Amino acid sequence: MISAILTAFFAASVFAYAGGIGATVDSFVAKLMTKFSGILLDICDMLVSPIFSITTMTVSQIAAYIPGFNTTGGSGAFFVEGIQMLGTCLAGCLAMLGILKIIIGLARDEKVGSVGSLIWRMFIFIPLTIFGRKLLQGLFDQVITPISSAFASGILSFSNNAVFSTAAAPLTGNASQLATLIVGTVLMVMIGYNLIGLVLEAAERYLICIVIIFLSPLALATGVSEESSMIAKNWLKMFWSHGVLLILNIWVVGIGRSCFDTLDPSATTTQIIVWALITYAYFKVAQKLDDMMQNSGMMITRTGGDFVHDATLAVGTIAATGKHLFGGAADTVVAGAGVANAIKSGGGIGDVAKPIASYVKSHPILAPTAGAAATVAGGTAGFAAQVGAAHSLSHTSDESRAASVASGKIPKLNTPAYRAAAQNILNQNGFAPAKGGRVDNLSVNPDGSLGGVVTQRDATGRVQSQSAFTMSNKAGTGDGFTVSAGRQMTVGADGKSATIIDPQAGTFELTQAGTDKYGNQIWQATRTADAGGTALTEENAGTSATLGFNVKPDARSNDGIGAQAANAFMSGGSMEQLTQQSDDALAHHAQMEADKSAAWNDLNSMSNDDRVAQMRDENSTVDYGSAGYRAATAEYMQQNGLDDGMVERGGEIVAQQVTEDGRLVGCMAVRDADGNVLEEKFYALSTKAPEPDATASDTGSAPQQGQYAQSVGAEPAAEMADTGTAGTAEAPAMEPDTRYTEPGHANTDIHIDGETVRATTATLDEVLTAKYQMFDEGHGVVETSDLGKLQVSRVSVDEATGDTRWQVIRKGNENEFGGPESEDAIATFERKGNRGSAQTFKDVIRDIRNTRTFDQISLIDSQNRDRPDDSHLFR
Repeated sequence: MISAILTAFFAASVFAYAGGIGATVDSFVAKLMTKFSGILLDICDMLVSPIFSITTMTVSQIAAYIPGFNTTGGSGAFFVEGIQMLGTCLAGCLAMLGILKIIIGLARDEKVGSVGSLIWRMFIFIPLTIFGRKLLQGLFDQVITPISSAFASGILSFSNNAVFSTAAAPLTGNASQLATLIVGTVLMVMIGYNLIGLVLEAAERYLICIVIIFLSPLALATGVSEESSMIAKNWLKMFWSHGVLLILNIWVVGIGRSCFDTLDPSATTTQIIVWALITYAYFKVAQKLDDMMQNSGMMITRTGGDFVHDATLAVGTIAATGKHLFGGAADTVVAGAGVANAIKSGGGIGDVAKPIASYVKSHPILAPTAGAAATVAGGTAGFAAQVGAAHSLSHTSDESRAASVASGKIPKLNTPAYRAAAQNILNQNGFAPAKGGRVDNLSVNPDGSLGGVVTQRDATGRVQSQSAFTMSNKAGTGDGFTVSAGRQMTVGADGKSATIIDPQAGTFELTQAGTDKYGNQIWQATRTADAGGTALTEENAGTSATLGFNVKPDARSNDGIGAQAANAFMSGGSMEQLTQQSDDALAHHAQMEADKSAAWNDLNSMSNDDRVAQMRDENSTVDYGSAGYRAATAEYMQQNGLDDGMVERGGEIVAQQVTEDGRLVGCMAVRDADGNVLEEKFYALSTKAPEPDATASDTGSAPQQGQYAQSVGAEPAAEMADTGTAGTAEAPAMEPDTRYTEPGHANTDIHIDGETVRATTATLDEVLTAKYQMFDEGHGVVETSDLGKLQVSRVSVDEATGDTRWQVIRKGNENEFGGPESEDAIATFERKGNRGSAQTFKDVIRDIRNTRTFDQISLIDSQNRDRPDDSHLFR
């Protein structure tokens, strides 16, 4: 480039003289050359010192500019440590291979290498592999760098830093002699070019030494093997050769730098030209230093690249760009007018693209920016296609699009151009996810609005989030868009979880739970809130708020398993299923709470006679066996001290009904975590209106029970129609702390729905209490208030039919029954198998519980006929 510019100036002056322009043009060209020469020489001065300062840096200082050379654990240290680990692993493998070769050779009676030689190489090169990098780095920082810094400091300490501009002043400052100016400028630029090349070569050599140091673990590891040991030796030789050559590079540059101080500003033109030729010749010889050292036997790597050439290319590119940008201004105006006319006349994307394609053809350097006709043909979202898509979206109303959908002519909008245009509209309307994201799945809704999602990805292309949107343009005027947010999905930082927020369904949390034997991933979805923001908990939704589903990972997709699972959940029906089942659970809980609130009012204000009247009312809808009524009864019994502490131990009323005289009869059961019954209490609860002078002493109290068993299984009150379990949720419509005062005082004043009422007096008759303890499926203990403690054992099993024979023993001990000593009582019974399956302890305890006397146990029918029921427990 420099030579071309100089040639152009020379040609201009020749043409000027040839045309008879004369001294005026001569003076103008000379002044212009002087200015241009000064700029070039200032550039040379500006580059020498920064490039040369590189050779005074230590490895840690270089690492500040190249983090991959960092050895202190900061940014980029992974690369250094990675090479170190790789080299150590290589050394270990070569050592094991050498030992293995010797062992195999000895086993085959073959000639093997020297064991001592292998041990010696391992002793030398394995430590060198581990510590060699630090050793070489120490030599470089403590020996080579100080020497090179000393030379460099001497060079940089010359009093005159403006080397070229000062030395060339006698030449470039003489604007009256155009020939002298041209020759002097050319010579000075050539000297500057070569000096910068030498300085840059020294800087490159400096970095070559550092690269050799950091790759040394790999090279030194090869010394463990005899076959590859020359690699390690040559590597060390190469390090030393480059270190020496680095110092020599700086040495020759220092000599060259000293040449500039020998130039006398008062020297004649001839003397200056002689000086310039000798200096230029020296710099050319100095550049042959690589070849000289290599011919002497040193291990030298030639430096590559041409700094000035690279700079010339960069300047040329900028110049060409400026030419096309500014030289084609008129063409740009013409193309813009053509686009505007096409849009104004309602033309399609192809009409809009024609003036742009013509413009790009005339200015190919702008093709990457403006797009081209190939944009339309190839389907990529180029400028022309985007302009047409934006016009189409902005000037088409929802009503017009809805009509097209209704007629079956669905517009194809999911193209790069339309997606890019839609993203611009989202950005203009402040839709935050569109910033940094990309519009996907753009489509037309039945009402004519536009729908789609904005996907944001990380640097690896994995999906981080997806945000659905709806764009509505009712007027079709170009500025009437309204944007509303839809479903949002965010992938967790670990990629194994996701959160979905849907305006119509609520919030869902997805977590990866494992992998099945077929390679499908097991995921669990939990609905944490409904669309109104109400939190779903174990109390108001139970297990209905959780759903498991499987996802087969798509190895071809780069979306990430978190996004794949979320999209499978949203599109595969699992989201709708979880929403429906949890909504049903919420509705059930709300109904139960409403029933519980009404039942609480009844229990605290109604007597037995009131309930009889209520039952006879044909308009009454009260269900005494509902979950809400059972929950309210359990709480009422607890607050009045009638539950023997069962509610606190997890007891629930599992069955309840009302008798003809208005009493509430039912069964309260305590279960373990597996649902096995530990204890049961059959009761008959009566309430009556208090007398005017009623006191708390009127309150009935149940007798206290003994120690409870720890584990058992049974199904209580299976014969009753309603055996549902009570809910465990909090009641938003009922506040127990305002509906009673002190536990055990049922006839005190209470507050219900803001009114003060006189509490009823409660009495409870225990019909039966039972406790169970199972040792295994064939043995256990049953204790009832009617029969006492019974030892139950399965004595035989018919393998063919599953029929079983059972034995029940009641111990005759006054400590057990509180009566006189008696002999042990034994009863046996049989149970028919269930399709060949033998009955277990949990299956027979209900039969034993339902018997009124010990003798009735023997009447349990082996054919399961005439079995005792629990009807007498609910009278």
